[in-house]
Amino acid sequence: MRRAAQAALDAGARPVVVVTGANADAVRAAVQDMPHVVTCFCESWESGLSASLKAGIQCVETRANVDGVLVTLSDQPHVTGETLAPIAASFDGTQRLVAASYDDVIGVPAIFGSEFFAEISTLSGDHGAGKWLRTRENQVRSIPMKEAAIDIDSPKDLAALKTKPPAFRWRGKEIARVEALSDAVFGFAVTLLVVSLEVPRTFGALKHEMSGFFAVALCFALLILIWH
Repeated sequence: MRRAAQAALDAGARPVVVVTGANADAVRAAVQDMPHVVTCFCESWESGLSASLKAGIQCVETRANVDGVLVTLSDQPHVTGETLAPIAASFDGTQRLVAASYDDVIGVPAIFGSEFFAEISTLSGDHGAGKWLRTRENQVRSIPMKEAAIDIDSPKDLAALKTKPPAFRWRGKEIARVEALSDAVFGFAVTLLVVSLEVPRTFGALKHEMSGFFAVALCFALLILIWH
């Protein structure tokens, strides 16, 4: 829960409202020391997703004169402030619905303009913001976000996440370690080759330089095989 709240803060959301239901005391304790984070208890949380969504919007409306609401979930572990930032940046006075797209659908995280609050408040049952958004695709600006495709719905999902091989960040994206090293070698190779071609050399000097380059590339290739 702290991770999700921090992601919203990092994306610029103020205040961040954490809607609680089951285990409300534990959730409240987890975020109580976070600046700009407040909790809101949904008394009808057992009735489904729509109840929590409506409770959150009502809580925000009583605390501030808001132009829109960023709706994000606590069960999407790869969603961070960095991945939320493009959604926040796309919301303005003319673009009033912005949502993540993943697995060929649009859904949350998403931002809703305040003019949609009344309509969203009519939702019922276990239908959240995603289904509502998909009925208005022509009004929604979709932002690719593959990180949102991973959600944790069961202990089995959590166990699978914990056993996933570690990843590296390379060129602004998180990728598997072997892919990261391969990409790094390729990027290094291209950079060195461009430098070699742009700087005038005698043929003998260029030949010597390229021999050194291939030796370095071979070392990286061996490293990848050992790592894998």
